[in-house]
Amino acid sequence: MKYKLKDLIQSISNKFNFAGKSNVIFLNTSDIYDGHISGTKIKTQNLPGQAKKSLKNGDILFSEIRPKNKRFAIVKNIKAEDYVVSTKLMVLRNCNSNILDTRYFYFYLTSPIMISYLQSEAESRSGTFPQITFKDTMADIEINLPPLFEQKLVVKRIETISSEIYINNQINDNLLELMDKLFNSFFPNINVGYDQIGSFIKNYDRFRKPLSKKQRSEIPGNYRYIGATSVMDHINQYNFNGIYLLLGEDGTVVDDNGYPILQYIFGKFWPNNHTHVLKGKDISTEWLYLFFRQRKVSNIVTGAVQKKISQKSLHSLTFRSPSKDNYLKFDKIIQPIFKSIRIRMKENSSLFQLKQILLKRYF
Repeated sequence: MKYKLKDLIQSISNKFNFAGKSNVIFLNTSDIYDGHISGTKIKTQNLPGQAKKSLKNGDILFSEIRPKNKRFAIVKNIKAEDYVVSTKLMVLRNCNSNILDTRYFYFYLTSPIMISYLQSEAESRSGTFPQITFKDTMADIEINLPPLFEQKLVVKRIETISSEIYINNQINDNLLELMDKLFNSFFPNINVGYDQIGSFIKNYDRFRKPLSKKQRSEIPGNYRYIGATSVMDHINQYNFNGIYLLLGEDGTVVDDNGYPILQYIFGKFWPNNHTHVLKGKDISTEWLYLFFRQRKVSNIVTGAVQKKISQKSLHSLTFRSPSKDNYLKFDKIIQPIFKSIRIRMKENSSLFQLKQILLKRYF
């Protein structure tokens, strides 16, 4: 049976109650990504002006800006009264649970066809950012709902895959945290010195070639087209193959704490011109990755509107180069760990493709 989304879903803008709260967890668009929620604990007097909305477990958070960036998630298993949400995020609530499973709606909303539609709608609007709203973009969309029990079966199939991906990511994140601590133990004074990190970097930026959205739409495929922060598209061509470190060059180049935006990539891919493409020189790419994970780079970021880390400023970062013996001991430890990380990343890539097939089949 067909329904309009406005008959099933409400966009909630209830104000957060700050009474008696000295600290809250603020959720901005950067704290939401593809089903995962992080958040930053902040003193209430230091909150930005857009920290206004409340939420409940079971709500769906969906960014109004650039739907393709996957800033969406279902809220679950949190102490909701401690979380305040940015006005840049829609808070979507199921108002008819007798006929709509919230998780089914979430998978529908985040399916490839819907994200493509919402992104095109966002880009058709005038303004600084490609933006959508529930009222103008989503409310009148029609959804053909199967019976509730069928919705739940679809959810179970997709969530089984999502759960495996999540577990693999958790294991990899834990391993990276372990290696971060190990790195700091082996190289406690790495950021104090007069050597330049550029001497230990092979830079492949000259081989990058950006492709427009139109060009990419004409060559769909399975190879990743990667931007400054994430995979932007999939195409049928690649121009890099191997293990590389991507470091954001312009746009979003640092996180909220001043650390660079990094992507550890292996296999076949096509990077655009908004990310530096790096390998280690006389050191492993994995060592270089762990180095930048602990090194703040805010001091080399330029640009008031469009943030940028130039190749020259990146290479001029000073540090204390490790002794050969210490480096070799450390690298011998981390290489098997990174191999296991790559195995799980490859498995997740296959699981992601299977999930996309199911989403296209059901939605």
